[in-house]
Amino acid sequence: MPETSAYPAPRNRALRWLAEIGDSLPDEIQRRLRSAFFTSKRPLILSAFNSILVALVVYGSTGRPIFLFLAACDLALLCVRIGLVRRIMEPSGPIFLTGLLWAFIQSATLCLVVLSGDVALSILVLASGLAVIGGIAGRNFAAPRYAIAQVTVIDLSFKIAFCIRYPEFLPLIAVQSVLFMLVNIGIVRQHRKVAIDAIRGEIDSRQKAFTDPLTGLPNRRALETAFHGMPSPSPSRALLYLDLDGFKQVNDGLGHAAGDMLLQQVAHRLTSVVRTGATVCRLGGDEFLVLVPRMSTEDARRLGIEIIVAVAEPFDFGDRIVARVGVSVGAAVDEAGRATLQELMLQADQALYAAKASGKGIYRLYDQSVRDRRRPVSSDMPRLDDAPDPQTDLDVQRPGKAALAQMPSAGTS
Repeated sequence: MPETSAYPAPRNRALRWLAEIGDSLPDEIQRRLRSAFFTSKRPLILSAFNSILVALVVYGSTGRPIFLFLAACDLALLCVRIGLVRRIMEPSGPIFLTGLLWAFIQSATLCLVVLSGDVALSILVLASGLAVIGGIAGRNFAAPRYAIAQVTVIDLSFKIAFCIRYPEFLPLIAVQSVLFMLVNIGIVRQHRKVAIDAIRGEIDSRQKAFTDPLTGLPNRRALETAFHGMPSPSPSRALLYLDLDGFKQVNDGLGHAAGDMLLQQVAHRLTSVVRTGATVCRLGGDEFLVLVPRMSTEDARRLGIEIIVAVAEPFDFGDRIVARVGVSVGAAVDEAGRATLQELMLQADQALYAAKASGKGIYRLYDQSVRDRRRPVSSDMPRLDDAPDPQTDLDVQRPGKAALAQMPSAGTS
C-alpha cells in the first residue's frame, strides 16, 4: 500500500535498508528525522560549492579535463538534488541515491589527486574531504547506515590511493581506518540520540498540552484546534455538551480515587459510542464535549440517547462495589456551518441547562424553545444539584437514578 504522508521511505528494498531511520521508532519520529533530508538545502549547496571549487582548482593546476568533468557532474547533480527535496510526498529513494552518487564524485576527486603525487593538492583535497565527512556526520545522522556508507566511500578512496602510492604505510592506515570509522559511528549515534530525545520531548510536551491527564481525552485546547482545522463553512457540524448526573455522590461516597476511575471509564464509553472522526473532549470536572464534523439533528438526537444509555450502565470498581450515574446532554447543530466554537458551546450549554431543568438524564437540542428560555446569569442561578431527581425507571430518555450500590456478598440474600 503506497504511503500518503510526507517524507515517505524509499521503495527500493536496498535503499530502504540503507536509509532506515529506525523501524522501532514511532511513525512521527521517523517522518521528522527523514524530513531533514528534504528541508536542509543549504548544506547541499555549500558542500557542492566547496567540492566544485576544489575540482576547478585542481583542474586549473593540472589541466586534466577529468576534474572539469567531475565539477560539471557535481553541478548537474546539485540541480537534481535541489529538485528532489521539493517532492516531499514522493518516496525518498532518489534523495539517498543521489547522495551516494555525490559521495562517489568526492571519492573520485580524492583518489585521482592522491595518485597524482601532488602533495599540495593532496593536502587540499584531504582537508576538503574531512570537512565533507564532518558535514555528513552532522547532517545525515538520522539514517546511520546511509551516513556511514557516505563516510566510508570518501574515506577509503583517500586511504586506498595513499596505500597504493605509499604501501609502507598500509598497517598504520589500516589501524587508523578502523579507529576513524568507530569515531564517526559514535558521532552519528550521539547526534541521532540527541535528535530523537528532543523530538520525543517535543511530542510529549505537545501531548500534555492537548491531552487531559486523567482520562487521556483531548482537552479544550485540542478541541479548539480540531474545530479551527475544519473547513469553513462546515455545514451541519454538531457540538454535544455532557454533564454527569450524580458524580458528586460517587466522589463524596467512595472517594476521589473512585471518582477518577469513574471519569476514566466514562471517557472509554464515550470514545466507544462516538463515531470515528468526532472529537471527544473533557472540559473539566464531570463535563465533556463531543464535536462532530457533520451530523443532522436526528443523528445528534440518536447519538445523545446512545451516550445516555451507555453512561447509565453500572460502573464496577472491584470489591463488589458498583456506582450508577447518569448524564444530561445538550446539543447544538450548526446547519449553516458558520458559528464560532464559543457560539456553539453557548448554545449547547443552554440546551444542557434546559435538559437539567427538565429532569436529569435528558437529551435536549438547542432550538427556538431553548432560545426563548435563556439560562440565568445571576449569582443566584439554580445549581444543577437542585434539579429534580430522575425517575427510577430506566429508559432511553431517563437512564436511572444516580446512586451508589454495594453488591451483596456471596451467600447473602
